Amino acid sequence: MSDIFIDSFDNYESIDEFKKSVIYGREVEFIYRGKLYGIARLEVDNINLYSPKENGFEGIDIMLPSIDALLDYEIDGARIRDIILDAEITGRNL
Repeated sequence: MSDIFIDSFDNYESIDEFKKSVIYGREVEFIYRGKLYGIARLEVDNINLYSPKENGFEGIDIMLPSIDALLDYEIDGARIRDIILDAEITGRNL
C-alpha cells in the first residue's frame, strides 16, 4: 500500500471501482451529510469505518468483516453502497 495520500475530489465511477480500491488496501475519506468518514482495510478480513466525535455527533469506529458488510452498513439511514458514488470524496491514497 502506498503512503501517498492525496486530496481528491474525484468520485468513484462505480461500486466495483470502490470495492477494488478498498480490497487492495486503499484508504478513502468522504463527507456525507456534513460528517467526515474514513475507511481503511487493516487486515484481510477487517475493514475499519470511522468518523470523529464532533459537533454533537458521537462518531463511529467499527470493524467490518468484509467489503459487502461495509457496503451494507448504514450511516444516517442510508447504506454506504447507496451513497458512496455521490459522497464528496475528500482524500484517497494511491
